[in-house]
Amino acid sequence: MHRCGKKGAAAVFIVLIGTTVIAACTVIGNAVFANLKTAACDAALNIGCRSVLSEFDRRLKNDYQIFAYKNSENDIENKLENYIELNLSECIKPFRVDEVSVRAQNAEYAITKPDIFGEQAVAAGKLCAAGVSYVECRGKAALATHSVKNEAMIRSLPSQGKNLKLINLEGFDVNGAVADKVSNTYFENKYIIETFGSRFERPRSRYAYFDYEVEYVLSGKLDEAAGLKHVRERIFALREPLNAAHIAADPSKMAAIEKYIATLPPGASVVGTAVIVALWASAESENDVNMLLDGKKVALYKTKQQWALSLENAVKMIFGGENYTEPVDKKGQEYEDYLMMLLYLEDRETKLVRTMDLIQLNLRASYNSSLLLKEFYTGFHVSADVDGREYSYVHTY
Repeated sequence: MHRCGKKGAAAVFIVLIGTTVIAACTVIGNAVFANLKTAACDAALNIGCRSVLSEFDRRLKNDYQIFAYKNSENDIENKLENYIELNLSECIKPFRVDEVSVRAQNAEYAITKPDIFGEQAVAAGKLCAAGVSYVECRGKAALATHSVKNEAMIRSLPSQGKNLKLINLEGFDVNGAVADKVSNTYFENKYIIETFGSRFERPRSRYAYFDYEVEYVLSGKLDEAAGLKHVRERIFALREPLNAAHIAADPSKMAAIEKYIATLPPGASVVGTAVIVALWASAESENDVNMLLDGKKVALYKTKQQWALSLENAVKMIFGGENYTEPVDKKGQEYEDYLMMLLYLEDRETKLVRTMDLIQLNLRASYNSSLLLKEFYTGFHVSADVDGREYSYVHTY
């Protein structure tokens, strides 16, 4: 039998080692290639998702600081499949995609969902709180003359069909509303005040269907005159208990009431102190509202110098006196400050969907007559199968 020499044994050993190394390199290479392909698919999908989100409506962003795109789930799926195939087959030459399947869902990210819209309103409101404002002074009060009467336009509004709650003054924490500068409610309200017009403010560089936009958010009235009347009533209701509390806490005013009751004719003196307090507070509240609607300031909590009407003047006003009387101290809060307080009273969903009404009305009248906010979204969920491997993503603005 022929025996293998030392050189032959070495050659066999080298072949075995070489074969093992080659096999190991092949395994490692395939693993590396698979990982690279997975990473490439992941990158292509992420880039594709961000590309879809980059198609946000520019007017919606420029006019209202809202990011939202208009694409159906089928549109998203088709675009992502094209993006993946383009990126992997053309841009990255070694990779070939045999099969791509994408499933997209975006219903939960509809911009007309109050929570979804509210997130963007809060983000924009933080900019407003930092000093960015999208409104400017009108110079004088706007006339309440506009209204919406087109039934098709009204039916298309985001608020239609919603079970909206009415404004409620019971249990309102005035001090909390004035002091709040950190809650999401504050930032939502700040967004509304600094983005939409009102009696004395107008948008800086965009179209507005209504002059009284914030008043619409508070009232839901599609007629500006009716909306202003509603807000006027709410401000009166806010001022009246504050004025009554001021009277009750002021000994000089209570003494004036007792003196006044003593001067009444026999029989009329049975009128109680509480009735006179209520009448005086009502007259002062009416005076306050008239001042605010004329661009004057009214202090939330008044000092003696910020009180406008004597008891005698209050009686005259009740029976048809002057439009308003200004106090000695004219410092206080402006009309917009009272609107901000009323926004705290408003139910959150009611407030947000009416804000969406304004956006849709304005954009339909100035930009796209068929625009519907219910067709816009702020994100989507994607499940993708690329060459048998599953990928899952959630992308939002």
